[in-house]
Amino acid sequence: FTHIALQSDTRDIVLLKDGVIAFGSRGKGISILYPDEQLIQFTTKDGLNSNDITMLKVGPGGELYACTSFGLNRLSP
Repeated sequence: FTHIALQSDTRDIVLLKDGVIAFGSRGKGISILYPDEQLIQFTTKDGLNSNDITMLKVGPGGELYACTSFGLNRLSP
C-alpha cells in the first residue's frame, strides 16, 4: 500500500480497534488507515497542536493520544 501521506518519517505506529492503524510522523501529523484502505490524515489544519508527532498511545476507551513537541492531543478516530 502506497500513499503520499505515508511517505514521510514515521515515528510511531499503533493498532486501534477493528484493524484500524494510526501512523504518527515527523512533519505530516497523523494518518489513520482503515481496513478498506481508506486513509484520513490529521494535521494542524484539523486542530493538532503540531504536525511533529513523537509518540502515539491508545487509551482504555480506544481514544488516540498523540504526543508532540507542543503538548498532548486526544483524538477519537
